[in-house]
Amino acid sequence: MRLRGIGLRIVLSISVSLFSAVAALAFTDADRDRMDDDWEIAHGLDPTVKDGRGDPDHDRLKNRVEFKKGTDPQTEDTDHDGSDDRDEARFHTDPTDPDTDDDGIMDGDEDTDGDGTFDEDEDDAKEPCVNNDVDADQDGLADEDENDVGADPQDPDSDDDGIADGNDDANENGVADEDEDDDTDHNNVDDKDRCEDPGEDADDGPAANQ
Repeated sequence: MRLRGIGLRIVLSISVSLFSAVAALAFTDADRDRMDDDWEIAHGLDPTVKDGRGDPDHDRLKNRVEFKKGTDPQTEDTDHDGSDDRDEARFHTDPTDPDTDDDGIMDGDEDTDGDGTFDEDEDDAKEPCVNNDVDADQDGLADEDENDVGADPQDPDSDDDGIADGNDDANENGVADEDEDDDTDHNNVDDKDRCEDPGEDADDGPAANQ
């Protein structure tokens, strides 16, 4: 038997209503912070505490925004492309896709505004101390810069030469890899890098403490 006209519309309406009801049941929000409890638990948040305005990864995106965008509230660079989640919005790239335009170049290594500075380094001179670049393996070299020198962000000594990746000099220019981006505007002044990562600069000598 075929359903036509009003009958078909009633069936469609019921189907939509049932789908909406199932979707509503799937979303639980005990603390009423507009984030799904399961998502909060999976990302290290407390589903019983209103923490929608929190920002544990200091990427200047509130937890509620991270939930909507599908990014990780515990990691400032969800897709590990070198460009922080908030900065991806500035450059119109996808914070969950390391190579948004599929050109074989990581989003962080793009130079969207053509000023000679990688997107991942655009904010280095402006970041407050609390907004450090992630260095997962604590080798002095920020994760966003590891791929630039062929290093592994999960291995503090990628080439097993007994020297931490940050202290290596991949391009043999006399500057440790960890210090390559300290002066992003090329004015011979450290862009507050010692403020962002004191561990990185601990071995740079007296100048690092001035």
